[in-house]
Amino acid sequence: MMASLAPALQDLELDTKPEAQLPYVYQPLKHKGSIRLIRLAPSESVSAHLQCRLVHSHLAHYPDIHHECISYAWGPATLTATLDIEGRVKMITETLAEALRAFRKTDKPRILWADAVCIDQDNATEKGSQVGMMNEIYAYADCVLVWLGPPDDRTAHVYDLLTHLCAVSAEYGIKQERITFGDWLVNETWDEAAPILPEHKKKLDSIASDYDFHGMDGFYGRSWFTRKWIIQEIAFARGQGIQLHCGPYSISWDDFITAARVQYRSVMRATLKNHRLPINFQYTKEIETTRARLHCQQQYCLLRNFKQLKTSNCSNDLDHVYAILNMRGTKDIEMRPDYTLSVSEAYIKLAQTMLEGGLHVSVFSYAGIAHRLAGPFASNENIVPNETASTNDICKVLPSWVPDWRIRHENRAFAEGNFAAARDGPDKIIVDPSGRSIQVNAMIIDMMIAGRTLGSQATLNLEQFRQAVLTIRRFYDLNQFRIKYGGNEDAETIFARTIVADLRESATQIWLRGTKLEPEMVDLWRQFSSVPVRSQPVSNIHPPIAAPNKTTGGAALYDLSDVIGYTLALRNILQGRLFFVTKEGRVGLAPVNTHTGDFIALFAGSDVPFIVRMAEGCTKDNLQCYVIGDCFVHGVMYGEFAKKMGKEVYDGAWKPLTLV
Repeated sequence: MMASLAPALQDLELDTKPEAQLPYVYQPLKHKGSIRLIRLAPSESVSAHLQCRLVHSHLAHYPDIHHECISYAWGPATLTATLDIEGRVKMITETLAEALRAFRKTDKPRILWADAVCIDQDNATEKGSQVGMMNEIYAYADCVLVWLGPPDDRTAHVYDLLTHLCAVSAEYGIKQERITFGDWLVNETWDEAAPILPEHKKKLDSIASDYDFHGMDGFYGRSWFTRKWIIQEIAFARGQGIQLHCGPYSISWDDFITAARVQYRSVMRATLKNHRLPINFQYTKEIETTRARLHCQQQYCLLRNFKQLKTSNCSNDLDHVYAILNMRGTKDIEMRPDYTLSVSEAYIKLAQTMLEGGLHVSVFSYAGIAHRLAGPFASNENIVPNETASTNDICKVLPSWVPDWRIRHENRAFAEGNFAAARDGPDKIIVDPSGRSIQVNAMIIDMMIAGRTLGSQATLNLEQFRQAVLTIRRFYDLNQFRIKYGGNEDAETIFARTIVADLRESATQIWLRGTKLEPEMVDLWRQFSSVPVRSQPVSNIHPPIAAPNKTTGGAALYDLSDVIGYTLALRNILQGRLFFVTKEGRVGLAPVNTHTGDFIALFAGSDVPFIVRMAEGCTKDNLQCYVIGDCFVHGVMYGEFAKKMGKEVYDGAWKPLTLV
């Protein structure tokens, strides 16, 4: 029965008799696991009309049937090119037409898979099923053919440079040979603070003058690098079988990554030089890191995956979720793509299944009203009203506890740090079947009184940035009468720890690895706050290869590299957040959209506190709140509340709280 599904691909002949430009009609895929493959007719002419057949195959037949997958950016949604399928016409994008012409053989048919042709895009049920199998389709492919588009006047130079950097990579301390995926995960190449051998330092320091890197921005700036779909398309593919094509030029993925690692390490050495990473370079690192985890079968947290790939683009808002569902770990949620759902329905369903799948309140760190107002959005469906809308209006379509995965977050959630604010609390989550609300065990511990934001950092040079941070310190000093001190900490220590959230946010740990809370953090703050900094835009800062030099003193200008890590930490953490003082005399960091009168709550099982706002119609007996966002509160982040209250009182203090 199953064998009958495998057509003899080599025996299929193309029917070239047209039927008066009739549109192609898809034949249904009748069996679970069935897919379509393109049998592209050969041509000696690059400009010849594209002709093919679509043949049905089955995943169960692999590796007996061979195919290659095309990975490309759809480009503009307008379908202006034609593909002749068995004498009928299928309209496709010009980008796909370019790729098919580039990959068409001159002497024999080529068996390919491309989503826009092999999936009936007008059949939502089939589309969901096929998208759910894309990880297998790409994993079983003989090769993944990446189409970056036609060449420009710098393409030949860029490909020559990439090929050369790969060939001489050993001179920069980079292994050219394919290392095991397990080693790749801990390989020091991606580690900004990794030691560099003396014989490699000179080469790395001179790379910017040795080579012409003009054109790299144009290469990495191609739209393919920003597609969310490419993460799984490359991650599941076999390394030697991935080829990056740009017009007539090509390079293997392994050689490309080797060259990228050389460039990455050289930039980490060139903190103050006119040498930087190309735009969109971070996607290359994300793709290869994801691929490494998947191939060495490490647990890859789906929640972290959504967050790390936050700036990738999709033409359909549903794909911000569906493009990476296949990369879930073995203990993650079970959810299949469903294109019959609206965007809000899909996002609510994902949040529900995550919570029911054991991710618990970690989900809430990526939700909250503050994220939606901060934006920016990668959006095609307007779930969220404008900034002038009321809290109630904002949550009418998408509840506050549901993450909106279209949003490009500018900083990381505090939950990604090493905190344990209420980890031992009796977590209990009840999901309302309607998807409109969820009930958690919570403890309201404080209320917001006043706060101060940093303001926009985009146009600030380093000295202006430093002065803006010092205004927060003056706000802190003016509110000293409110603050209650505990233990042996003084006012300066509390501020120095709070302003950088104890340096536990993962985005900053790579810059200040090994920094201890005391006294080094206070020393870093004193250096930053007391000495003027060179005038350079904050956006141009690059991380150092080592931790900051803590020996600088006096009133002279210090080198940027001396405090670069601390400055990066401040920038990453303070962007989009405010420094606050509470009714009970605590200080911390919260989303900029936090209001006076908002509450600080612990959710049982959570690693961090949250800012919540009472919902309309909320009563003492029926507490309903909106989630604003997660926060850092000094004196709360490490389970101090539980220790102070005692286990019996602590366990009995939790009350049900409904999040809407």
